[in-house]
Amino acid sequence: MKGLEKILRGIIKYQLTDKVRMKLSPQNIIEYPTPNFLFISCIDNRVLPSHFTKIDCGDAYIVRNAGNLFPPRDAITFNSVTAEAGAIEVACVLNNVRHIFVCGHSDCKAMSLLFSLKNQCHTHSGTPLQMWLKKYGVASVRKFDQLDSKFVGPLTFQGRFSQLNFQVNIDPENKFPVEDKLSQVNCLQQLQNIATFPILHEKLSKNQIRLHAIWIDVRTGNVFIFSRDEKQFVEITERNYLQLVRECFPVD
Repeated sequence: MKGLEKILRGIIKYQLTDKVRMKLSPQNIIEYPTPNFLFISCIDNRVLPSHFTKIDCGDAYIVRNAGNLFPPRDAITFNSVTAEAGAIEVACVLNNVRHIFVCGHSDCKAMSLLFSLKNQCHTHSGTPLQMWLKKYGVASVRKFDQLDSKFVGPLTFQGRFSQLNFQVNIDPENKFPVEDKLSQVNCLQQLQNIATFPILHEKLSKNQIRLHAIWIDVRTGNVFIFSRDEKQFVEITERNYLQLVRECFPVD
């Protein structure tokens, strides 16, 4: 009862405070909003892209799943098509989204489970969550296993397009547990997975679509973005955000 009451009271609060601000004009309803961003986020209840980015209604498409995974194109068949594949077509083909963000986070239960299963990804059995993680998280596990045993030195990603060729130092100051390191690797691997879709290739080749990785430390609320220049996830601050805009949004 208390849970339902919270939802309904929230709706009343929305009607009193946010409804007018979020209401689209008649012309915009006719023309349909044109979002600029697509977020691929974990379903964790502590990670809400619309909250930590302060985007408005109509600004973005948001897809959420366990582990912020994006199944690659070769995994998509009539019998195994995923919502993520459909979403990217809606966002980037039927509409003109230019920026795709993969959003991971610390203390991710999905990544912790994937880490515990990392030597079992070859077994095609388990609970629905286990099978989801093993099937679509195996590439992240393989990339993670390329890290030095002490997590020292860069990890190399190579892709078809220039923005997907980079090196990264995962948690160089060793602030986070090993599962969080896997979570950061996983975010970057999903950028590679997204780029496997031929429907995006022309735009990716012309830098008309940019791929970004964001990572949130749920313990502190700090938000990080992967910097190709710095070769690591860097905290977004008042001091550096303009520099990050110039680096991450060069086509704007």
